[in-house]
Amino acid sequence: MESIKERALIIEDDYMTAELIEDILADNEFQKISVAETGQRAIDLVKSNEFDLITLDNQLPNFFGSELIKILREINSTVDIVVISSINNEHLSMTLNEYNIKSYIHKGNLVEDLNQLLGKL
Repeated sequence: MESIKERALIIEDDYMTAELIEDILADNEFQKISVAETGQRAIDLVKSNEFDLITLDNQLPNFFGSELIKILREINSTVDIVVISSINNEHLSMTLNEYNIKSYIHKGNLVEDLNQLLGKL
């Protein structure tokens, strides 16, 4: 039987950041970790798989985070989503509240903040 936090999706177009997030998730007992480098790939994966956690880069080449969050929530309204971004703006804050986003993490504090958040799940 799968644990409650076994399956994760990383939506990140930067290879180094995706690899870092993958290492953090693996260290926190996630067993099945998928990576999507584009918003469309993420949508396809969420349509065809169940995830316990999604980490989402707020700035992808083909989607802005708020657009992708809306689509992901239409597909799965209950999955925990953590937005990871190098920027903070008012529009992002409103989107996080509107779509029940688990947390926002600034890329400058990624390792510490993501480990802390995962410890609470």
